[in-house]
Amino acid sequence: MTFSIIIPVFQVEKYLVQCLESVLNQNFTDYEVILIDDGSKDNSGKICDDYASKYSNIEVIHQTNSGLSVARNKGIEKAKGDYLIFIDSDDYIASNSFEQINQELKQSHFPDILITPFKSFRSSGMTKDHDLFLLKHDVNTMNIEEAINLQLKISEGLFFVWRYIVKKNLIESHQIQFPVGMLYEDNQWTPRVLLFAKTFSVLK
Repeated sequence: MTFSIIIPVFQVEKYLVQCLESVLNQNFTDYEVILIDDGSKDNSGKICDDYASKYSNIEVIHQTNSGLSVARNKGIEKAKGDYLIFIDSDDYIASNSFEQINQELKQSHFPDILITPFKSFRSSGMTKDHDLFLLKHDVNTMNIEEAINLQLKISEGLFFVWRYIVKKNLIESHQIQFPVGMLYEDNQWTPRVLLFAKTFSVLK
């Protein structure tokens, strides 16, 4: 399997359907979706179960409320894909994303990490593209220090885990887990992943 899509879920009934539909409406099928319901009290858990009953590639894990780190760690433990893709349940992905990601991974000889730009949406209706500077640089020819320094100097969201497509065996071989009980857990997990990675590419 190419991708494991890990989606922690907590109290997001307002956004969850849009998130899941954006994943399912891709022109790429070699992936699984792992939903971890972190003890939601709204209809989020039921929405997860409804989708799992309709789609064979969706698995739902229900747990007592234990936090985002525990949910993501459980998703990693269950994942069968070569690459991990993290999506927050109040976010969604653009159409054709998985195919574009897959093509870039092939063209860049399956790097440890694929870095993506991203877009934010505000309640005012304004949208903003972030980190498009990456498209101007040939990151896959850079060494580790060059690739990390480039982002440290310019990136508007260096630590956000959902912008990195990560090879699963990189996580397994270095036993990288999200720190349980820590706020802003990305701030510890992402630097460790970047430092252990040996090859990078950027989604164009």
